[in-house]
Amino acid sequence: MNNNQIEAFEKFKKLKVGALFMQLGTGKTKVAIELVDYNKCDLLVYIAPFSTLKNIANEFVKWNLQTPYKLIGYETISSSDKRYLELLKQLENEKAFIVADESIFIKNEETKRFKRLLNIRNKCEYALILNGTPLTKNEFDLYNQMQFLSPLIMKMSKQQFQNTFFKKITYK
Repeated sequence: MNNNQIEAFEKFKKLKVGALFMQLGTGKTKVAIELVDYNKCDLLVYIAPFSTLKNIANEFVKWNLQTPYKLIGYETISSSDKRYLELLKQLENEKAFIVADESIFIKNEETKRFKRLLNIRNKCEYALILNGTPLTKNEFDLYNQMQFLSPLIMKMSKQQFQNTFFKKITYK
């Protein structure tokens, strides 16, 4: 691991949740693999865009992931009731670690995908989100990602978040 990866690993190994915002190609997946194996989980649930799953599977082999895993596309979470329900059932008896790669896919709390991912997340002991760009549309993107990790991070409703961190400006 390089110095940035070692630093990230050292910070996150003491935590049950984390957000790793690093640029493309800096080794976020390697850090995630190290954290999963370090925590001796029964199962890794790795959620990512469908188009990246093959590359991620190759990285698991390359970096010698020791933990059994399920690689699932975000698209599958929202479109397949069967796969979603099977995963929820499987998680009932597992010490699980969820990784949401390209967490831009979990920023809209109104979607079926977001609601299902929260249900999956709630059955996992550990959670990590990975992204190169944590904000894409507005500051609520960050709020929703933190809610995914744990409501204890923000300790406030979306309305409280808005009232605390936003000012409404009216133009004439």
